[in-house]
This record gives sequence, structure tokens and C-alpha cells, in this order.
Amino acid sequence: MNTDRHAPGPFLVYSREHNAFWRPKAAGYTYDINQAGRWSLDAADAHASSLDTDGLNGPSEVVVADPGICADLLEALENIENDDGRIPSTIWAMRNSAIAKARGES
Repeated sequence: MNTDRHAPGPFLVYSREHNAFWRPKAAGYTYDINQAGRWSLDAADAHASSLDTDGLNGPSEVVVADPGICADLLEALENIENDDGRIPSTIWAMRNSAIAKARGES
């Protein structure tokens, strides 16, 4: 699961106890990520931290970045072209580094 706290959001709350995501408005659980609630980072943190650990050797609820948003951002970065060299080299290097990190290559 992506736990990148610097992701743009929205975030999901995953229950390790139930092996499922919280639904919108904390209305139960779902195994379908498409039906999971989307939360701001502050709201997800508040919800996750309000629950017990339930002996799971760590928090029972964890905050994860929405993987759909991450995939969309990666695609957007990959579609940026610099054929004419107008993007400064430091910015282009940052773009390439972000793509490599997202692909697990760095």
C-alpha cells in the first residue's frame, strides 16, 4: 500500500483488523477500493488515530494515498515532453527522478 504522506490526496483509511477500507463517512467497510471513502489527510489521520490498536502490533487503521491519483500523476509526468529543451535541466531531472521513484527504479 502506498503510505506516501506527501502524495496530493485524497487519502483512504485501511483497516488492518478487517482487511478492508473504510467507506465514505466511516459507514462500515468495503473490500472494493472504488467504494472506499476519500478523505483529506487531516480527516484520515483523525479517524485512524481515534481507533485502538487491537493487538495488531501497530495501528489497526492506516492512512494510504489513493492509488488512482498517484497513477494519474505518473501518467501526467510521463506525457510531459521537452523536445525543444525549454524546460530547465534541473526541473527535467526532478521530473525524471519522480518517474523513476514512482516506478520503483530508484
